[in-house]
Amino acid sequence: LGGVRKRDRPKHDPELSRYIIAAGNSGRIYFIKMFTYEHQEAIDAHTDSINSLLIDENILFSGSHDQTIKLWVRKK
Repeated sequence: LGGVRKRDRPKHDPELSRYIIAAGNSGRIYFIKMFTYEHQEAIDAHTDSINSLLIDENILFSGSHDQTIKLWVRKK
């Protein structure tokens, strides 16, 4: 990510704020609709448990016990 200036980043997607984003031992990331708790989407993200998630603007970072950090950008 070195060299990515704030003005070059994608704009914040208000749609993301309508979801709970969860992960765990399965290596999957889940997008759960807030208030209805409907599972909207699941990503097979890692081969081992996910122990950290971070959102910065539209970029989701996931860190796993499989010793990888991945970046995800939601497509509309």
